[in-house]
Amino acid sequence: MSQNKAPQVVARVIDGLRGAGGDATADWMEEHSLPRARAKAELLDGIRTRQP
Repeated sequence: MSQNKAPQVVARVIDGLRGAGGDATADWMEEHSLPRARAKAELLDGIRTRQP
């Protein structure tokens, strides 16, 4: 669902879900989607900073 989103975007979605009463979905996203978004962002940052 959010595999192509920046971690900041995923965190805002989670906050919005919590604000709308979607705690179960927010919990799931916090456990699954947010760590994956962070890992992908770190991977892309690493690729961008590599020296040729």
